[in-house]
Amino acid sequence: MTTPFEELLEELLRSDAFSVGARLHEFSHLAAEGAAALAEIWPSIPDPVRRTLVARLVELAEADFEMDFGSVFRLGLQDEDADVRRAAIDGLWEDERLDLIATFVQLLAQDPVDAVRAAAATALGRFVFMAECDELEKRHFVAIRSALESIVLDYNQPIEVARRALESLAHINDERVRGMIDWAYEQGNELLRISAVFAMGRSADATWTETVLAE
Repeated sequence: MTTPFEELLEELLRSDAFSVGARLHEFSHLAAEGAAALAEIWPSIPDPVRRTLVARLVELAEADFEMDFGSVFRLGLQDEDADVRRAAIDGLWEDERLDLIATFVQLLAQDPVDAVRAAAATALGRFVFMAECDELEKRHFVAIRSALESIVLDYNQPIEVARRALESLAHINDERVRGMIDWAYEQGNELLRISAVFAMGRSADATWTETVLAE
């Protein structure tokens, strides 16, 4: 006799049978057995279903803080579909477990889709903040900072990726990062300038008070 969760997994495999609103709460706080069962069928779930599922779970998680779809989002990080990868990163916005650092660094450096790389750059920002609050080991901080700085300092990088990396670095208030923010503000690209102003505010450095107020 199949359980309700097993029936739900069977529905996922049939795009014509899966309803986007169907018992999505059952994916919250998955036990190890449920997470393993979902991981086993994940590659066989039709692309549109995976996209819709992850997107809806992100919405539910934002609306109800008691929901935890982390097991699903972590599956999505390595998905072949870029929309799923990007949404999965967004869904993990509260997850501060350190094993995510290497994954986000890898996605930032190697993902073929700029939107995914930009999302990874933003996600790394919370770990930079943790480091600034002395809640992260130095070795993790060094790896994250190096990954983000390599993007900002590479002028061949897509603007969307570079600006998100700069915003995440802005938690660090030192001369090197201040120089990057100043450089970005002086560029002619409007999006880069917007991120520079955002970074000025995030840094809370009084040096830029007049600039931020003027902008």
